Amino acid sequence: MIAKVIGCGGCGSNIVDYLSAQDLKQTEFCVIHANPQKIQEADPNITFVLNSLEEKQRKIFLKGIVCDASPCIIVCGLGGKSGGEFAREIVQAANTLGLKPHIIATTPFAFESEAKMHTAQVYINQLKQLGCKITLISNAEMTQDLYASLGLIGAFGAIHEAFYKIIREQINPITFQFP
Repeated sequence: MIAKVIGCGGCGSNIVDYLSAQDLKQTEFCVIHANPQKIQEADPNITFVLNSLEEKQRKIFLKGIVCDASPCIIVCGLGGKSGGEFAREIVQAANTLGLKPHIIATTPFAFESEAKMHTAQVYINQLKQLGCKITLISNAEMTQDLYASLGLIGAFGAIHEAFYKIIREQINPITFQFP
């Protein structure tokens, strides 16, 4: 079993890019996109576009991704369509294998529409019903507090660092006793 971090959608992809440059030992990364153009910008070895797969094929594919994950961590934003939708599909696939993923997700920024806030809440409720652990990072709270002192790029960096700290605490490196 190996730790797996699965990024869903644009936010998840950005977080995986950041995390893969960190020192997370014994961790595999995977990104799932809805947008075929994103695959041109991403690492083709770990990035997949699922829109072309039929539902049955998607379920089999997602089970293959999560089957040996321990822990299975899903990172995404919940205000759009692909992050929350793919996270839900991955949790469903994991549940059929007896796995309970941990979702770490951002909620929309304060300036985003009520529709995005509503979408995020719908996904949160669906994911809770599936019985997975959810840790939410509020973009609205983080950016309001940090934007004035760090600027926009610094605020995004702080959000990436928040993901990293949460994930680092969950990944236990395998150690071997030497005689």
